[in-house]
Amino acid sequence: MATTASQLTASKRELLLDLLEKGETRLLIQELSYLHPEDLAEWLADCAPPVRLEILRHLPLKTAGEILDTIPSTIRAELIRELSPDFLGDIIEKMAPEEAAEVISELKPRQAPEILRELPQQESSEIRQILTYPEDSAGRIMDTDLISIDREMTVAEAVNLIKKSTIEEALYSVYLVDARGKLLGIVPLRDLLTSPRQTPLQEIMQPPIATVTPETDQEEAARLVKKYDLSVLPVVDADRVLRGRITADDVIDIIDEETSEDIYRMAGTDEGELRATSPFRIARIRLPWLLICIVGSFFSALVISSFELTIARVISLVAFIPMITATGGNVGLQSSSIVIRGLALGLLKSSNLWKEVVKQVQVALWLGLACGTLLTIIGFFWGDEHPLLLGTLVGFSMFLAVTFSTLTGVLIPLTFHKLKIDPAIASGPLITTLNDVLGIALYLTSATLMIKMFL
Repeated sequence: MATTASQLTASKRELLLDLLEKGETRLLIQELSYLHPEDLAEWLADCAPPVRLEILRHLPLKTAGEILDTIPSTIRAELIRELSPDFLGDIIEKMAPEEAAEVISELKPRQAPEILRELPQQESSEIRQILTYPEDSAGRIMDTDLISIDREMTVAEAVNLIKKSTIEEALYSVYLVDARGKLLGIVPLRDLLTSPRQTPLQEIMQPPIATVTPETDQEEAARLVKKYDLSVLPVVDADRVLRGRITADDVIDIIDEETSEDIYRMAGTDEGELRATSPFRIARIRLPWLLICIVGSFFSALVISSFELTIARVISLVAFIPMITATGGNVGLQSSSIVIRGLALGLLKSSNLWKEVVKQVQVALWLGLACGTLLTIIGFFWGDEHPLLLGTLVGFSMFLAVTFSTLTGVLIPLTFHKLKIDPAIASGPLITTLNDVLGIALYLTSATLMIKMFL
């Protein structure tokens, strides 16, 4: 029975490290062989960098390749920097082309050509082709190891061909192609196994429900798999020539990667912090986003300082600045989160973007009215010498801040999306800081105008 990561007790971990320190390579490999590669990668991620490197060198090349594919990208980057080119090349040779391409893409520019030259010609060509596709595209994650069959074959001939194949990945279906490799149809594995042996494949083939090109964004590929409940999604080029496939387990990885990336960006950090042990490195990851907040706060300070006379006349205005900025920042973040998630799930498209904007305008007006009314009541009972003016002023300012912050939270991600920039970058610190400046400016401008009119 294989040991899982959850069963790696403290004593088991100590045993593995003890075997490593004593140089008991044979026993160490035996203990490690009981672990599934994913569990082993999870355990290695918690080990010290020198220990990871030493253990990786003792593993079979195929297992080492599975570790490099599974382990978090930040740790993988550290490992491949320390591995010798010869050893890394041996590991990559045992990996699937799409997995090998991901590792090679993280190498230094001078290292990648050197390792590619050492690989067999066919594998090197496949990896080079995959690397020509854009990052985060279907071409970068597609599995090129598949079974394509001439449509003139019978079920029996197709089954015999499958038996002779060396494909290692899960087989969901076979693909029927013409002499030029163009995709004609798909035969699910179940239909292949249940049909009479002499049945021509073209009689039981099905047209592909959906296909993508290698240049298609991986999020769009994942959306299609989810939409049509597919086990596998064919990848074809502009001439409909079959190039690869994306499986459901690939989609799980995509969803996890994209969702995590959005969460990190909305919080003003990235995945590197999760595994980083150096406080300096963690601080370096967070600092750029905090600098954005500092710059925004500086502009807020400039806005406040430019209204010193207004504040001096009605000092109670200062007490309501935190309420207006906090509320505006929060509603902006709510709106941006909804829009970003809608774009990621494919619920917001070019055809209905304006409909979403109109809906959010209506939401903004209702939120502004509710928050503004509440703050009007609070301002009226605040105890200032001008209660009616103060209540009207802060309530109206809250209405404006909430309304404009909601629109900012909608329009900025949509603009980033149109410019082909990840909308998640627009969320978090950026929108919150922008709305702080906007809220203060609207608040104090309204206050100045009302004071001039009524006092």
